[in-house]
Amino acid sequence: MESRIRSIFLKLVCSLVLMASTAISFAEEKDESIEVYESSPLIEPHILRLDLDEAEIDTENFEIGAHWGRISIEDFGVNDVLVATAAYHVTEDFFLEAAIGVSEHQEPLEDAFSGANTIDAGDEYLYYNLSLGINLFPGEVFIWKDWAFNSQIYLIGGVGVTEHILDMKDTTINIGIGYRLIVLDWLALHVDFRDHIFERDPILGETESSTVNNFEMRTGVSVFF
Repeated sequence: MESRIRSIFLKLVCSLVLMASTAISFAEEKDESIEVYESSPLIEPHILRLDLDEAEIDTENFEIGAHWGRISIEDFGVNDVLVATAAYHVTEDFFLEAAIGVSEHQEPLEDAFSGANTIDAGDEYLYYNLSLGINLFPGEVFIWKDWAFNSQIYLIGGVGVTEHILDMKDTTINIGIGYRLIVLDWLALHVDFRDHIFERDPILGETESSTVNNFEMRTGVSVFF
């Protein structure tokens, strides 16, 4: 009887040991599966990387231009004017511009008292100045649906010299507004309005100097380099 009880007890102990080892092995496998699950996403993303050809930003700061327009020379009518400009863009907002313009008096100036032509037509009119420009209101111009051009309005003002009738040279202030349309990354179109202001010495019987406002409108092209 005792031997039988002992045999049953040994079988029970062996079964308990076997069950315990099985439970421990199952727990370890479960922990490993949890670690793998936590470290790996449920869905592996498939990322397709494209080599994009990005347009480079131009860094040209120098700009030269050629312009044609009309200038109203006080007492001498409206005349053609040719202008050459050179600009340096200090920042995106500010630029310096040097300009030289040449025109010609197309109408003679008559003495108010005698009516005689005392200053003949054909005298050269020349100005040169240095100005500071401020870029304002950047925008875009759309032509149809496939064409878009950057544009900008700018204010400009500076000081220079005007050489005109009777070999006079007068310090001149110029102020104005302009519009720049960038057609290509190196080419731009311009429309400008300027007022050239200076004090002119008395001429033809005048008793005192007078303030002259010579208004100019011009259009032209410029290139960046």
